[in-house]
Amino acid sequence: MNRKLIALNLLLVALLGAAGWEIKQRWEQARLREKALAAQKPPAPPTPAVPKADPVAPVPAGNYIDVAQRMVFSKDRNPNVVIEEKPPEPTPPFPFAFGFLDFGGNPTVFMSEKVGGAQKGYHVGDSIGPFKITALNRTDITLEWKDKKFEKKLTELKPKASEAEKVQQAVTAPEPPKPVVMTDPKAVEEIQKQNSADGLPGLNVGGTVRMCSPGDTAPAGTVQGGYRKVVTTTPFGQSCRWEPAR
Repeated sequence: MNRKLIALNLLLVALLGAAGWEIKQRWEQARLREKALAAQKPPAPPTPAVPKADPVAPVPAGNYIDVAQRMVFSKDRNPNVVIEEKPPEPTPPFPFAFGFLDFGGNPTVFMSEKVGGAQKGYHVGDSIGPFKITALNRTDITLEWKDKKFEKKLTELKPKASEAEKVQQAVTAPEPPKPVVMTDPKAVEEIQKQNSADGLPGLNVGGTVRMCSPGDTAPAGTVQGGYRKVVTTTPFGQSCRWEPAR
């Protein structure tokens, strides 16, 4: 029994030795193959064929125009200069006309610059607000503003009904006197004497022309004291005056 056990042990030892030797041999062969593979160099790939490039043509200077025009930091990049025109300045509101007087000299028109403004008498050459009066007669007026002339009818400048209600007159424009019909000649004579200390017809307002006094019923064309009575019709009513008779 002991002999069989010893023989079995010896056999196992022999098998282990043979297995170890076989492993060693395979390990050494693997190392040799590894070294052989490491020593080998891969074949170099073939060099690709490079096509021949076409010659580059010179660029004309005119082709750079787009580059010059589109440079953001260049002030003259765009040759098309855009000139911005300012819109025309609107015409200011026209003044209002309330009355007209003409005693044969420099005519007077009573106007206010705006609604509620004070009424004053203006002559040719005077300025009212931004406008200048360049021409004036019984029916028409010419206003000038920044070398522009506007010809207006006096009736066009009269305030409308809604505007007239808002007007707060600081200075009341004198209205041309209207003939007052009186049947008593003595009363007429008394009024004329009170208004005309010099005994001449009408009221002395300065100058050679005299304004008709209230209650003056003498017909137009009457000559009295070297004066002739003249009655004319204006857009604002009748104008009565005494002019020197010629």
